[in-house]
Amino acid sequence: MQGRGVGNGALLHWPGGGAGGVVGADSASARPRRTGWIRCLILVAVMATGTWLHTMVGRPLPAGAPRWPETGLFAVDGWSAGPVGVQEAWGVHHLRRVYSRLDGVTATVILSTNTRGKGVYGDAGIPLAGKGYEVDAAPAALVAPAAGRRAVLARGEGRVWLMLYGYGESRGLLGNGLRAWGAVLADAALGRPNNYFQLRVLVPFDEVAPQLAADATVELGDTLMARLAAWYRV
Repeated sequence: MQGRGVGNGALLHWPGGGAGGVVGADSASARPRRTGWIRCLILVAVMATGTWLHTMVGRPLPAGAPRWPETGLFAVDGWSAGPVGVQEAWGVHHLRRVYSRLDGVTATVILSTNTRGKGVYGDAGIPLAGKGYEVDAAPAALVAPAAGRRAVLARGEGRVWLMLYGYGESRGLLGNGLRAWGAVLADAALGRPNNYFQLRVLVPFDEVAPQLAADATVELGDTLMARLAAWYRV
């Protein structure tokens, strides 16, 4: 039996125009908006630099359809996965699946990908904050920090969600900071094709015991991120 997942309407809002990492997100009220403006300014500077590099090098930007793994990669022991739903918005393809376990834990997994980076790298907390959610970094005692991914708690609309997310491409899980954007610019300047992706795992935090939800989120998220990083690696 499939549990409740993030609805199709939310799919277009949560992946939204940005999917980057919540870099030390503390709350959804003032800080995400402030961080969003700073990121927008940085993005403008980065894209301007990319345009200049592209002009200097004189090669076409990488294009083509994004690619993603077949269903088998998403099969995880102990979890039942529903059918995949695919949507495209603003140049980003979003693949959504709802998972469930016998102990009652459900999870919504969203893979967002394209060949340009824009729309994939961004701040995953900002679309949630824009919908009225309060977004806080998950306590380290609940979700142990690990390289290549982050975890936040999102409260709003009478629900609490635990979200684990990460970003990657052919060079691995690079996050969404300057290193990742520098790689995007290098790919664009050199005409080097690539696929950029963001993976989000969302588990209802108010339906089962908190630690059970956290452990399930980490188990599913870390398993899928490792597989995706290996699959996309050149």
